[in-house]
Amino acid sequence: QALVAGIPASPSDYDDDEDCWIYDPRWSDYDEDCWFYEVPVTDALLATIRAAAANSGLAVPDGLRVRYIVYDVKGQYDLEQHKDGIDATIVIHLEKDESIADDFYVHDQLVPSSKWDLHGLIFEGDVPHGGTFTGQG
Repeated sequence: QALVAGIPASPSDYDDDEDCWIYDPRWSDYDEDCWFYEVPVTDALLATIRAAAANSGLAVPDGLRVRYIVYDVKGQYDLEQHKDGIDATIVIHLEKDESIADDFYVHDQLVPSSKWDLHGLIFEGDVPHGGTFTGQG
């Protein structure tokens, strides 16, 4: 079952009959432990994102691109520091295993855990960001 309506629940499933992994072609990979699904942006989704971002001071543009990203953390996953090259980046934890710890940096500043209280973060998309996830999940 999908976590969000219209998004396949997983980039892959194990086929017991064929004894192999089957990969859903609607997903793309950043690397072997990070997959993303390009989410169609509807008017309702855009309105929800704009409402959530209203207090951030950043405008959500019309040409919004939404990616649902899944990480498979096996001890440690390093998200290399990068720039998204867009107006704003919004990170929302839809589902996060409580055992996963993350040290996430935006513009070389550690994001304090209190910023994640609402399971989300918004910042300018053209600033360097990245971090490390540790745990299993």
